[in-house]
Formats: sequence, C-alpha cells, structure tokens
Amino acid sequence: MSESVKQSGAASASTTKPAAKKAAGAKVPAATPAEPVLTRDELKAQSEQLRKELAATLDQVTTQISPKYQAKRVTNNAKVKVQSTAAGFAAAAKTAGTDSAAFVSGQGLPEDDTRTRNLYVAAGVAVVALALVAAGIVKAAKK
Repeated sequence: MSESVKQSGAASASTTKPAAKKAAGAKVPAATPAEPVLTRDELKAQSEQLRKELAATLDQVTTQISPKYQAKRVTNNAKVKVQSTAAGFAAAAKTAGTDSAAFVSGQGLPEDDTRTRNLYVAAGVAVVALALVAAGIVKAAKK
C-alpha cells in the first residue's frame, strides 16, 4: 500500500461520524413523550379559537395603521396639549392678577421669583394696553 493511501486512511479514522460516536458509548438523550392526540372536535375548536384571535389582531392592526385613526390620534394629542397649556396660562394669569392686587395694596412683591416675573409681565401688558387705549383716544379726538 502506498504512503498516501495510508495517510488518507488515518485521516478518515480520526474523523468519525456522529453515529459511530453514539455507538461507541456516548449518551443518547431520552425520547420526549408524544403530545396527546386531539380529537376532531378539539382540533376544530382550537382552529376556530385561533381564527378569532387572528381576526381580532388583524382588526387591531388595520385600525392602528389607518390614516383616519392616525389623524384622530394626532388631533386628540394636540387638543390635550393645547388645553393643558391654556390651563397653565390661565392659572399663571390668575396668580399674576392676585399678586398685582397684593402689590398695589402695599403688600410688596411675592417671594417666588417666577411669580415676581409674572407680575412684571402682567404690569408690562397693562402699560402697553393703556398706551394703546390712550393713542386711540388721542387719534379719535384729532378727527
């Protein structure tokens, strides 16, 4: 036998097949127990249940990707943001009005910096409004 044939035979002996390893004493995992066999009625009921779940899921996905649903969702989100912002402005204006009344009656500026700033803004708006009214009166008197 030639030397190359001996080497190829040695190489094939070192690369044994998995079946040969199992036969050589390797542990084989135990077989898993078979699932219980369902009756025709049980299969039909399971199939109907899966169809209902699939239909509900498809309806949900269809609703969520529809342009009408998306537009309604964006509109509702914007409406909530506007309402909360308007409520915040209204509360700040009410507090500024209360602080203005307290300042005019001699109780001084509020201790909170934000409320003091709001008081200055309210006073600035009042001055601008009075200037506009005065300008309107002067313009009407010149006619």
